[in-house]
Amino acid sequence: MNRAFAACIPLLLAACAGGPVVFSGKDIDYERGFVVRARKDRDRVLVVRAGHSLGLALPYAEDWSFESTSRAIILARSRERETIATVRASAQVAPVAEEAYLAQILKNVREILGSASVSIEDGQVVKHADHFVLECTVRWTEGADLALQTHFWGMRQAPGGVVYEVHLATSCPAGPKLDDLRSAARSILAVEFALLPPRR
Repeated sequence: MNRAFAACIPLLLAACAGGPVVFSGKDIDYERGFVVRARKDRDRVLVVRAGHSLGLALPYAEDWSFESTSRAIILARSRERETIATVRASAQVAPVAEEAYLAQILKNVREILGSASVSIEDGQVVKHADHFVLECTVRWTEGADLALQTHFWGMRQAPGGVVYEVHLATSCPAGPKLDDLRSAARSILAVEFALLPPRR
């Protein structure tokens, strides 16, 4: 998978202002700082963002939109997959272990969202392949349009100390579609979210 990501970046251009970049099934080259590749045979869409040494796979859909915001280097949305993906990059920090980093996220989620009307269920940090994945379910028990959301986090720390944190969230109800998304999220965050080698 890393070779596929590396093939996406012969030279990334700086991002420029504009609205979201919309993927409709055709590869995108350097549009507003995004390179997007279709891998329909693998049920994936690959995305790389200018100026950042990571590649991310997402479940295949022909309605993904990609943009950068003040808080996220990648904000991606798909109605078909009922999924939002967010990638954040930290400033350089001291080395941090994946398991401890993700456990702190879970603690923060419990502290911020936990209340009488919101419950955090099935929260756990689990090792898949060589990396850790945080999963949890947020359930509203009253007064909310979205009764259930399922969340997944993964992280990688680049050699220079930058932490890349990926968050996948879906409002898909329990059932086969959610089961498929859960399996894809685990694979993506454990195996298909990769730091890319520096360009020479």
